[in-house]
Amino acid sequence: MRTPLTFWLVDDDKEDLHLFKEALQEISERTQFTASIDCIDLMDILHQSELPDVLFLDINMSKKNGMEFLEEIKQDPKLKDIPVVIYSTSLRKADIDRAFSLGAHFYITKPSTFEDIIEVLSKMLTMDWKYGKPDINNFYL
Repeated sequence: MRTPLTFWLVDDDKEDLHLFKEALQEISERTQFTASIDCIDLMDILHQSELPDVLFLDINMSKKNGMEFLEEIKQDPKLKDIPVVIYSTSLRKADIDRAFSLGAHFYITKPSTFEDIIEVLSKMLTMDWKYGKPDINNFYL
């Protein structure tokens, strides 16, 4: 039996955290979900915890932005191989390009409806995260 995927979302918007969690629960009971509202202590937490299969990062957060945290993760020997998905409202080409240059595996613009969140997360659940590689074509609107 396949072990459940563990998804970790870092986003300072509590409504987005809630919708993400609800969508995951609707899609799969076997997915484990952890949430953080900022990146401030997350490096220490990740070093002391079991690593997630996939880390979702919002870009625009008040204390430390997701791009800064992505850069830190990819420079850390223990954390650098965690697949990171940028999960943001930004459609700016500069943000997308920077995310991939820093090592993001995917870039997803936050869906506007609950059904769209379910669709996107369903696709994420079918990915082979162990062998996935960052690719600029891994962009979902």
